[in-house]
Amino acid sequence: MNSLEELAAQRREFLAALAKNKGINLDIFDDFYPDEAHFIYELLQNAEDTGATEVMFELSDSKCVFEHNGERQFNLGDIDAITGINNSTKKDDPERIGKFGVGFKSVYAYTSNPTVYSSEYSFQIERRFLPVPVPGREGLGKLTRFEFPFNNSKKNKGAAYAEVKAGLQQLSETTLLFLRNLQYIRWRFEDVEGAVLRHEYSPSHIEVLKQVDGRDVQSSQWLRFAAAVSDVHQFSEPIVGIEKQAVAIAFELAFRGEQKSFDSKKPIADQLRIIPSERGMVSVFFPADKEVSGLRYHLHAPFIPELSRASIKNTPENTPLFEQLASLSARALHVIKDLGLLSGDFLAVLPNNDDPLPERYKVIRTAVVAEMKAQALVPTFAGGYASASRLCQARATLK
Repeated sequence: MNSLEELAAQRREFLAALAKNKGINLDIFDDFYPDEAHFIYELLQNAEDTGATEVMFELSDSKCVFEHNGERQFNLGDIDAITGINNSTKKDDPERIGKFGVGFKSVYAYTSNPTVYSSEYSFQIERRFLPVPVPGREGLGKLTRFEFPFNNSKKNKGAAYAEVKAGLQQLSETTLLFLRNLQYIRWRFEDVEGAVLRHEYSPSHIEVLKQVDGRDVQSSQWLRFAAAVSDVHQFSEPIVGIEKQAVAIAFELAFRGEQKSFDSKKPIADQLRIIPSERGMVSVFFPADKEVSGLRYHLHAPFIPELSRASIKNTPENTPLFEQLASLSARALHVIKDLGLLSGDFLAVLPNNDDPLPERYKVIRTAVVAEMKAQALVPTFAGGYASASRLCQARATLK
């Protein structure tokens, strides 16, 4: 397949064959993703994979427009992926997140004929599989633009608008927490403009801001650690096929006293402390909302998720990733100690034997406990640190 015209001819043959088999229902894609406006995350995933640093959603009562500044331009392989079945351009690329071909089809819950504009190819998709060339869009430059008219007969425009609007408003700081490239998400609807943006003070310390009409309405500080899944260590071997991806963990930070903004000229421990998260999120780049870890900090790994991405699939292929997260959690304790953040209060963030962890997450607790028993990582009453195996808990009078 060497041209868009040739690909379109192949798709016409495919649709003609489907027409002869009337029992095949093409509307199944409408039900692939049960979460409302799930395609927002699929588009963000695609932008991340192209190296985009900024994206923009523009919502009206008749359509949703999405633009990104990705370095990698839309190519014929991408068109093949989003107009075919299981034709993802990502399945042989360990640096990219998911299967763009499958994920993109979540847009069909809202639209019947999406249009894509890029520097090389511009086309509209008809009947889900047929790419039809359209004139390019002037002034687009190297941006890639998607237009999704709200014309799915199963969902009226009002409902489509309300769902996508709610999806954009619910974008949180955890949306950007574990992405490498994407730093700025903007959206616009009615007379309101919003944004989520990430600022990196250091490789491990980041701030995520949420804005409405240019005003900061929410700010969160995070301590984030990542490690390539190809790292060889005592807990697991490199994971074949995803060597260039990473596992990561993130701890929530809170300001000390009345301080409300971070001063990069002062030590982090003088300004912030690590606090337990009310519910530790598990992410496959984006939060898997229905997955429960039982931890009080956040995890990310290139897990194999369920189709909806709302939870992690129970498969042996994910086991090495839990082991990688366990090792990373143990190693992060040393950096946290060096930053001056390993205090008695921080111990409340770590998993203990009373925490009801699902079976596959227990390896993380085991690794953390073993590291603290063997290394000088437990704050002592007299100051300093010692290994847990050399310490005793006693009453205040004895201390």
